[in-house]
Amino acid sequence: MIMKKEYKLIGLGFLLIFVVDLIGSLTSLKFNFPYSYFLPLSILIYIIIPVLNTRQSGLKMGVLSGMLLGFFDSTIGWKLSNYLGANTSLSQEQLTTGIWIFVIIVNTIFATILGLFVSSITTIIIKRK
Repeated sequence: MIMKKEYKLIGLGFLLIFVVDLIGSLTSLKFNFPYSYFLPLSILIYIIIPVLNTRQSGLKMGVLSGMLLGFFDSTIGWKLSNYLGANTSLSQEQLTTGIWIFVIIVNTIFATILGLFVSSITTIIIKRK
């Protein structure tokens, strides 16, 4: 089965987020700095993959890319960072199910809106060419 390019880009985004979360978790522990310092790298991934997917397949795929990346980062990525003991602002006791669900919803919405924004700009730029 041949995978469409837009799905490969989303898979690449998942891989990049996983690597950022892995490296961020380990280095925040080793050098005792906040794991949140790696947030700009995640946001950069939330921008680049939707832009590339918009250029490849249109606005809907760009927005979907942002949404899926945000959901992946706030579920798998956060679980990985907690498992590795990243230096976050929340202790294990503070990390309730309610907080977890709230973060998943907020991050997914944020990444979706960001994906919509950058995909819309990309679409406008493409149409002007």
